[in-house]
Amino acid sequence: FISFICGTPALEVKNAWPREIMSWSAGFYGEVFGEESGFVLNEHDYCFHQRKFAGNAQAVSRNRCVHHTSFLWTYDSERMRNLTLPAKRPDYRADRSHDDFLVTMEDYGISSPDIEALRSRDAFESAVESELRRRYDVAESSLEEAIQSLEEPHRASTKVIDL
Repeated sequence: FISFICGTPALEVKNAWPREIMSWSAGFYGEVFGEESGFVLNEHDYCFHQRKFAGNAQAVSRNRCVHHTSFLWTYDSERMRNLTLPAKRPDYRADRSHDDFLVTMEDYGISSPDIEALRSRDAFESAVESELRRRYDVAESSLEEAIQSLEEPHRASTKVIDL
């Protein structure tokens, strides 16, 4: 998974509404995978053509947001057959089974060897990092530094209320 935790001005969207943030993220990942990949945003899902390989969730508050994507690198098809067709599903899914609706990044990469970002998990991570560096000034920090920054004074939007 990948999560963007940022101030909405960094996204350069007119309004920090979920649909605009989704559009921004689709533009970002469109650059990661390239035009030839068949990458599209269908409703709230990332697809290669009409087959889903990632889902998204968001939290937006004033001028901050979290945009989270869970990517499907691989899965056990036998286990997926145990799942029933969900009652609520996107229109583009229709009544397709999980195997017909989903595609793993691994399988799509094997069938599309010219897409650099799908050659391996490392290649995908590298392509995401390259796109981040192309768009933003990136400063790396260790996990320890990130944890330490949480201890510094900052604006908190969550308050604990004793009842």
